Amino acid sequence: MSKVLDAINDRYEGRLAAEAVDVDEYPELVKEYNVTYLPALLFLDDNGDVVRQEVGYHSLDEVLEIFRDMGVDIE
Repeated sequence: MSKVLDAINDRYEGRLAAEAVDVDEYPELVKEYNVTYLPALLFLDDNGDVVRQEVGYHSLDEVLEIFRDMGVDIE
């Protein structure tokens, strides 16, 4: 997923942000966000609240479609 996240940050700088979190380094986040399977994609709003969670690998196109489905204007 790191290549997908990097592509989001490169192509949509200032509009979207993506970050990979090492679950071994930050186990408290695993608990806080109730992550049970990896990879997990958490879509957060401006307040840091999870508005959508996906599990498993997703291509860049799939992730962008999720943003579109959520009403995010990425164009």
